[in-house]
Amino acid sequence: MRRFRFSCITCLLSSYSLSASVIYLSELDSYSPNQNLHLLSPRISKDSGGTSYVFSNSVEISHALFPLDKTANCFTNTEGNLAFIGNQHALIFDHVQSNAIGATISHQALGHSVTLSGFSMVSFIQAPSSTTSGTGQGALYSLGPVLIQNNHNLLFCNNTSTGNGGAIYCPFLLGSKEAVPSVSFSGNEILTFSHNSTSQGNGGAIYAHHLTISSGLSTLFKNNHAHSDTHPGGGAIAIAAGGTLALSADYGNIIFEGNTVSSQPNKRMRNAIHLHHGARITQLRATEGNHISFYDPLIQIGNPTEELVLNAPEGSHKYRGTLRFSGAQFSNKEKTLEDLTSIFTQDVRLASGTLSLEDDAVVNMRSFTQEQDSCVRMDKNTILQCDKDISLANLCLHLTNTPPQQAASIISQGGRLSLQNPIMLSTPHHSFYEHPDLQHSFTVDILELKAKESENIQVSEIEALPIGKPESHYGYQGNWNIQWKDTQDPKGEAAIKKASITWEPTGYVLHPERKGTLVPTSAWDVAMDMRAVFSLIESSVENPFSSLGVWSSGIVNYFEHNDGDKESHRYESLGGVLGLNCRLFSSHLLGISGGQIFGKSQDFSVSQNLSVTQFGSVYAQVTDEATLATLCSAKVSFSRTSHTLKTHYTFTDSQESPWLSTCWSGEFATGVPITGGHPRSPCRITPFIKLQGVFYDQQAFEESGEEARSFDDMRLMSLWIPTGIKFERHGYKARNSMNFSLAYVPNVFRKHSHGEISLLSNGISWKAEMLDLEPQAVLVQFTNHYVLFHRVELFGNATCELGHNAQKYHGSVSMKILF
Repeated sequence: MRRFRFSCITCLLSSYSLSASVIYLSELDSYSPNQNLHLLSPRISKDSGGTSYVFSNSVEISHALFPLDKTANCFTNTEGNLAFIGNQHALIFDHVQSNAIGATISHQALGHSVTLSGFSMVSFIQAPSSTTSGTGQGALYSLGPVLIQNNHNLLFCNNTSTGNGGAIYCPFLLGSKEAVPSVSFSGNEILTFSHNSTSQGNGGAIYAHHLTISSGLSTLFKNNHAHSDTHPGGGAIAIAAGGTLALSADYGNIIFEGNTVSSQPNKRMRNAIHLHHGARITQLRATEGNHISFYDPLIQIGNPTEELVLNAPEGSHKYRGTLRFSGAQFSNKEKTLEDLTSIFTQDVRLASGTLSLEDDAVVNMRSFTQEQDSCVRMDKNTILQCDKDISLANLCLHLTNTPPQQAASIISQGGRLSLQNPIMLSTPHHSFYEHPDLQHSFTVDILELKAKESENIQVSEIEALPIGKPESHYGYQGNWNIQWKDTQDPKGEAAIKKASITWEPTGYVLHPERKGTLVPTSAWDVAMDMRAVFSLIESSVENPFSSLGVWSSGIVNYFEHNDGDKESHRYESLGGVLGLNCRLFSSHLLGISGGQIFGKSQDFSVSQNLSVTQFGSVYAQVTDEATLATLCSAKVSFSRTSHTLKTHYTFTDSQESPWLSTCWSGEFATGVPITGGHPRSPCRITPFIKLQGVFYDQQAFEESGEEARSFDDMRLMSLWIPTGIKFERHGYKARNSMNFSLAYVPNVFRKHSHGEISLLSNGISWKAEMLDLEPQAVLVQFTNHYVLFHRVELFGNATCELGHNAQKYHGSVSMKILF
């Protein structure tokens, strides 16, 4: 794109160099009263061959003051074309005070153009400002065509005029033999007109005979204002009588918001565009995914004969975007009929895309027809009204509340009204079908068709015309059915055909992101942590030559369950443990330990659980006095866990919910040690069996917020019986040892209470389903002990537990001070 722009600039320069004046501007041509002691000298050009200002650097003219008794300004051109070529630099006008028609640029050469192109930034800010003596007349004035193209960012802000066009004024002089001038914006990425105004004229931002705007990334007209004691028009844009307007949202949206007009100082009305008598709209279109949004009305005066085709194609290029008329940006006090009503005096045809009437908007047209490749979408209490015929092919009614309380209206005042094809329903957001009113059947009026005579209202195959099938959704399921009723308005002056819809519920489908299975499944996370702690405690006492002492350990756990297409689960944790092992009687052992574990689990979807577990353990071991081999051991632990559930919904804001749980866990182990080898370096094989159990108790809790759920309390009891064989090897001189275990771990018993989860907004509840873990697994464990300096032992543990669809890994690194 930039290469193309530079090639265009090169061509322009080469063509101008043959006959035009070329003036190079740099930062030396900037002006600020803080840096310049003199007033800014106006630049006046009058070369019949044209004048080009070529920028070699950015130029900023700030707080320039021209004598108010004269008509000087920044740039004036009286003959030939005028061009500003930016070369990707900036041109900024900020606080320019001048009485001239066009405080920054005044182009007075009839039939010749003024061009601004290739700038990274063009700003017209308070040029002139409202603080001037009240005689300023806009920022840019031209008697010839205005071409503003291929710029990155354009800003017209807080410019004022005592006449027409607060920012841009492009009039046609009566009696002129030149063509009517036009204003064109194209190839610009960002275009903004904000807070521009007129004190006695039309077009708060732009006044022109012919105006064309093709949007780049963004085009915004916001809070512009036009005041005139008589017939004010065009808070943002005013088109002169007989003129034309073309708006095309090609690469971004065009938005009109907060633009107003007034004829009295304290009484403003919303108005975006005013087309004076006979002015017509030639283009009103948006590409697919983009929109032109009128949050302020468009008003057209007169009776142009040319048909307006909305979203008209251009060659093979289709325009399937949205043309929106909305009262969404109004306060309730502002919602008067005048503020909500847009008027087209042309015949209108919708070729493609969507015409959307939203939030009490009213659109008046001469006549309206719709092609099959298009959609008319209407909110409650919106009105589409025509003087003549209305033909609708695809009508979509937008349900904005549940149930809808006000009907949309389609009115033909003097022609025929026809409606074809099924009416479709659309909803604004996911929560529509979650509303508790949808538990029951109801009937409401949703559409009103009105014409002078009942014969003028045609609804094809009225008895067979169904409501369109709702889109697939979560929440309450059901069917919409339509009924028609003929009636008269209260005065008997018009025939009315009312459509009412009946909702018949058939059931409810829970959104999978709401299931909350991570809450009950977190019981397994705590159980896995406590089983890992038991494995660590066993490692701290299994070397009989170095079992006594104070020890500390860092522990890490990883658990993952993936059952194909079913819900998956992953848990990771790490923490620290501190313990004390001491002698009990002659050769037996008693110990205590405690610690804290930080965990994180997720369901591979939208939920994540952060947990902090604090626990304490008591354990004992009985050993053979002769061989120091372990005969049996027992461990008991209690833990308390604080959880924080984070649910990152895809359809609404994230939810964060805390809750608490407790867990009792225990283990009893026994084995038959078989000792061999040298007495000072024994080898031992021990067939063993263990009984491990947990009792987990989760407290009930409620979330807060729009998507809040309540969770019942839940309990889990589970027993495992690991059965296997352990191999031990001890050092000859040092008290080092290595241990290897292999076991089969069946989960012989599990029982959990199926608490309920409820959605507080509608009372829907469902069972809290816990992830069903593997009933059996194979365990492999390796432990190594290494004694340093006779008083310090280092030991580590690595455990792997594998099932068909799950795997668990546990590791620890520990140090013990021996005594």
